Amino acid sequence: MPFEINRASVWAGELQDHPGALAEALGGLQRAGVNLEFVILRPTAPMSHLGVLFVAPIAGTAQERAATEAGLRKAESIHALRLVGPDHPGLVADLSRAFASAGLNIAGLSAASLAGQAVIYVRFECAADADRAAQLVIGLPG
Repeated sequence: MPFEINRASVWAGELQDHPGALAEALGGLQRAGVNLEFVILRPTAPMSHLGVLFVAPIAGTAQERAATEAGLRKAESIHALRLVGPDHPGLVADLSRAFASAGLNIAGLSAASLAGQAVIYVRFECAADADRAAQLVIGLPG
């Protein structure tokens, strides 16, 4: 599979669950020139009034400062790969089987496809597993 493979630095933080909280957090990133490719907002628990925001990429001092001011921190415990390549039916199932066959556990996954291109963020339990997964993807047939 001809994929562009990168380690992904994901930033995360809690947000109050109220109108405008996400717009405020993302507005600070926008003003710093951040062009987000990955945004996920999830509730922490039903009726908790808190959500968890995950974003990527954040690069450079100004963007890191804006992310920190928005209450985000680089999630050192998230060991993720960013895979970009041609989409086809069953792509995520194929990758999942390849990772499982190698004994790699997927700790989280987000995938999207547009105009024949897939962008997949895969989280693993540790950096070594992410490295092994990257080598595995490089070796998969196209």
